[in-house]
Amino acid sequence: MQLRVEGPLAWAAYFLIGTGLLAPWNALLIGIDYFAAVFPGKPMDRLFTVTYLPACLSVLLLLLRFKITFLTPYVRIVNSFIGFALIMLVIPMLDLFGLGPRPPSASEDNSSTFFPAVLSATIVIGALDGLCQGAVFADVAALPPKFTQAVVSGTACSGFLVSVLRISSKALWAEEQRDTGFPGLQASTELYFLAAALLSLACAAAYGLLLPNLRAVQQLRRVEEQESLLLSLHSKRSCEVEHDLRQAAAPAQAEQRVSLFRSCWKRLWPLCSGLLITYIVTLSIFPGFLAEDVENKVLGDWYPILLISAFNTADLVGKLLPASSQSWRKGPTGHSRFHLQRIAHAWLLFAMSRVLFIPAFICAAFVATPPVIMFLLTILLGASNGLVTAGLMLGGPEMLDPGMEDAGEGILVISLISGLLVGALAGFLWLL
Repeated sequence: MQLRVEGPLAWAAYFLIGTGLLAPWNALLIGIDYFAAVFPGKPMDRLFTVTYLPACLSVLLLLLRFKITFLTPYVRIVNSFIGFALIMLVIPMLDLFGLGPRPPSASEDNSSTFFPAVLSATIVIGALDGLCQGAVFADVAALPPKFTQAVVSGTACSGFLVSVLRISSKALWAEEQRDTGFPGLQASTELYFLAAALLSLACAAAYGLLLPNLRAVQQLRRVEEQESLLLSLHSKRSCEVEHDLRQAAAPAQAEQRVSLFRSCWKRLWPLCSGLLITYIVTLSIFPGFLAEDVENKVLGDWYPILLISAFNTADLVGKLLPASSQSWRKGPTGHSRFHLQRIAHAWLLFAMSRVLFIPAFICAAFVATPPVIMFLLTILLGASNGLVTAGLMLGGPEMLDPGMEDAGEGILVISLISGLLVGALAGFLWLL
């Protein structure tokens, strides 16, 4: 009975952790109305993306290249979430002591001082995300696929939840913002970032305190450790006595690690290519085009917030659709390697078909597109993004052998982040 209760509780914990993974970045993007008021004329959403993503990708590559033993998954995940919380608390704390940024129209304009500080904080968030994200996906890859889907669904819920937080905080101070202008906007933003900080602390507690004490998770990890041990016993290298030959062993270990990455790439290249294409398409449109290149006189500064919220909601629905998990569900006799490759190629073709969104949004940019059509396009973009992401990420654990999870999931995450970075850079083309 206890295990039946702990199973769903573990799923909920991983869902929460997935939500917190992207919450800080989403908090910056969806707080665009505040940053647009403090730094007018600057494409803050695009600048956030191109500062955050290189830092995230650099840390991921370093962790793949060098095996840093003291950076265990526990250390990486818990400390990253604590770092997220501290950064999210910066704006509320500065405003509490009257040191927060002010718009250029204010008598005490200090926005130029805080501009590099905000971008520096974004770089730190990116580095922490790179430290945390690969560890989380490697951790759940050793567990049943439903836990990977929990994390993937949580990442989608992150955007939705942060959107709800921003809409709620903005609506709560809407009257004050109409009466006082920036002070009302500032008050709503303080509450917004405070809630994002509490979410990050909850994720640190879930991974650091809750999951290690769940018997269901302990049993699943014990099974994974036994499978990894059996795999190592069958390995030729595991029989070598290396402690007396450390200098000779170092090149052998490096060669073994390169061989492992090659094996993972041969299996995962359709999934990696699909993630790369998916996020190049998505980030070339979202959030830059939706945040800065559309306007509506009736909705005013609510328009970009509602469009971004519509995308995040559709992305969540797409990642929760059963089609992503059912496509990888094993039959009575399991799946052959050939059949798994066919499923992976089908998801890759789906990802490639999303390129059609680019001409669709280009047409919307040159025509006075009604809000209804823009919302429809945004919802389709978000739903397809969520569905393809879930389908591709869920395929990773199915196509990897025990012991390959860390390298394989790291390669998938790097492909995703690379797509985000290239797409974000392509988003600047809208400014031409």
